[in-house]
Amino acid sequence: MIAAIKRLILKWLRPKSSAPQNQSVAQSDTSTNSIAKDDSVLSNKQFDQDDEVTHFSDLVPYDENLLERSRTQWQFGDWESLAALNRETLQHHPDRAKLALLAAAGRLQTSQHESAKQFIRLALDWGCNKKLVSQILISGVHNSLGRASVLSNQPSRSMLHFESAIAVGASGSDQRLMSRARVAEQHAQLEFSRSTKADVPYDQYSTKQSTFKIETLASHNLGDAWAGNTINTVIFRHHGILTRDNIQYTAFYVDTETLRLVQRDLLTDTFKTHDILGEYNLLDAHNSISLGLDRQGYLHISYDHHATQLRYRRSLKSKDISAWSEELQMTGAHEERVTYPTFILPHHNYPLESRCIHKEG
Repeated sequence: MIAAIKRLILKWLRPKSSAPQNQSVAQSDTSTNSIAKDDSVLSNKQFDQDDEVTHFSDLVPYDENLLERSRTQWQFGDWESLAALNRETLQHHPDRAKLALLAAAGRLQTSQHESAKQFIRLALDWGCNKKLVSQILISGVHNSLGRASVLSNQPSRSMLHFESAIAVGASGSDQRLMSRARVAEQHAQLEFSRSTKADVPYDQYSTKQSTFKIETLASHNLGDAWAGNTINTVIFRHHGILTRDNIQYTAFYVDTETLRLVQRDLLTDTFKTHDILGEYNLLDAHNSISLGLDRQGYLHISYDHHATQLRYRRSLKSKDISAWSEELQMTGAHEERVTYPTFILPHHNYPLESRCIHKEG
């Protein structure tokens, strides 16, 4: 079935010799393009390199984070957000060809087929490589089959299709992590209850058997939290929850103006909260919160950045979340464009460390 779909897609995309417009598309495919040199379709290497085609980006303002945000939405399967991309937003963007393709992928998954065809044609007219177009479309077929398998209560089959969707569309990424994120998002969209087989942990979906199990010991209501995407639950938070000396800490976004700290006393099972007010970009799920704890019991927090200025604070009291510093420099070096803050907790004679990805350009 997949092979037949591949043939149909390649036939559909094959240009007609009599069409001047398609001739220009064929010429653009021969230009230098990082995607044509690498089978990895949605890797950082591909999408961070500039196309040779020059647009009007120097004259017309555009969102420089749009491609990175859209790529993340594709990896998680946030189809509604991708389907919301419109031509007016994309036409002056330097990466408009790739963005048009991602917009088409979102429309295909939300049953906007005629509009999806228009955006696929736009992507080709704007110079998108045909191989990339084919791979994204085939990836979408796997995603649709995965969703259908979930609905028909076939978890193993659904997992294979979701894994294939990531393997075809983002072979240069960590496929296991991206598959887990895709599975969770697709199940959430299908609104499956926790009592169904669709809510079995990832490792039980996988073709590799695992003895890993999760047992719920207690449940506590910490109040409302942002649920517009996975920013509060992404798997790369270090750390999302910390425990020391019978005190447990966590943090999450309530809304675009509120970051909430929670402190739990494990001996008395009591809670207290503290809100740090500000402006937070919650549309990009990379902008997660990470916590660290030093030897003296002071809490460290870093949050809300994706290739942007470091945002970092420290608690003013040991083992207490009620008072915080203003935003601080951490070391003063290489803090202008950072992503994925990670606190490495003290061990042996080493202090608390912080590491993050630094991105130039």
